[in-house]
Amino acid sequence: AQALLHLVNYGGNSREEVQAHIQGHFSRATLLRPGQPDLSLKTARRGPSTEVFVPTLGRLAIVRFSN
Repeated sequence: AQALLHLVNYGGNSREEVQAHIQGHFSRATLLRPGQPDLSLKTARRGPSTEVFVPTLGRLAIVRFSN
């Protein structure tokens, strides 16, 4: 199973981590950002969802969740 989480930042660049939750249990998450290498994120189960922390958020990012 896979899922994509699209993140759009309408403000300025964030220097703080952004916490994100998605429904379902996933063991892997990869952060995809334009012009930057892919980055593996640590996943944590939180009840019926999976949680990740995105280290920095520019204008656009996608988190790809998979098992």
